[in-house]
Amino acid sequence: EIKSAAARRLITAFIDSRADDMMGVVGFTNAALYGVKITSNREGIHAAIKAATGPALNQTNIGAGITQAVTLFDSIESSGSRAIVLLSDGAGKLSPRVKYQISKQLAGKKLNLYWIVLREPDDISIFNHNSYDDDHLPEAIALDRFFQSLKVKYKAFEADNPTALESALREIDA
Repeated sequence: EIKSAAARRLITAFIDSRADDMMGVVGFTNAALYGVKITSNREGIHAAIKAATGPALNQTNIGAGITQAVTLFDSIESSGSRAIVLLSDGAGKLSPRVKYQISKQLAGKKLNLYWIVLREPDDISIFNHNSYDDDHLPEAIALDRFFQSLKVKYKAFEADNPTALESALREIDA
């Protein structure tokens, strides 16, 4: 099973298991791709997930994805836990301007952030304990450190197979 198919299958099951939750979807490649506003319409959510996990999406502009995802909460009153689940197969670099924008937006809307990295077995782990010079820091580790510096609840996961992804989603669900 390829990563995108496993991700689509498991994210769909996660969504279906949370029948009382409202959700929205933003995909991202070289730009953010609006999927569906925050809604309880499962058909619309499923269609947006299918579109966001298509094989043509091969860039990783996480900054655009997160900033677009935050805007989905603009007209949603805070009535419980509010979170962004970021599912990506890469990291990408964020400019200082985008970092500032993400920092302000997440804290201002009191959003939790969960990052699931779909990694290849030979990718560098964000959880390794190697030391790197700041100018040679792998992108995924740099992004994880940035997310840790935010004043929001943050948790990262790595999934290099469907079982690990399913485990991460169960922990987020809890």
